[in-house]
Amino acid sequence: MSPNLQADAADQGTIASLLLSFDGRISRLPFWIVIIGFGGLSFVVEPIIKRHLGEIASIIFALILLYPMLAAAAKRAHDRGRSEMTLLAVLIPALAISALQLAGHLDPKGTMAWIMGGLGLWLVAAMIWMLIDLGLLRGDLGANRFGADPLSAKPR
Repeated sequence: MSPNLQADAADQGTIASLLLSFDGRISRLPFWIVIIGFGGLSFVVEPIIKRHLGEIASIIFALILLYPMLAAAAKRAHDRGRSEMTLLAVLIPALAISALQLAGHLDPKGTMAWIMGGLGLWLVAAMIWMLIDLGLLRGDLGANRFGADPLSAKPR
C-alpha cells in the first residue's frame, strides 16, 4: 500500500472526517449510521423548528443536516468507484421540488402539477437506485482512485 493510501485510511477513522470531508471511502455501516442518525434527527426536530421558528429556520436546519449526509454519501459513492457527482441524480430533483414548493406550486391541479409529478418520479427512481447502490452493494475490492478499501484498511 502506498504511503498516501495509508494516510487516507488512517484519516478516515475520525468522526470529523466522516461528517465533514468529501474525501476518501467508507463502508456501508458508517454510511447507514450517518444517514439513519441525521435523517431521524431531521424527521423529529425539523417539524418542531418549523412550528416554533418558522419555515426559513426549518430550511436552514435541514441544510445543516444535509451536509454530513452528503459527505457520507460522497465517500460511499467513492467506495463504489463513482464520483460524488452521481449524487446529483438525487439532488437536482430534490432541490427543484423544494424550490417549486417554496414558490407556492403545491396545488396538484395547478399549472406546475405535471412538472412536480415528473420531478417526483425522477426523485423516487434516483433514491431507489442510490439506496441499492450506496446502501446495499459492497464497495470496490482493494484500493481505487479514491483511496484504500475501508474494509481491508488496517488501523495504525
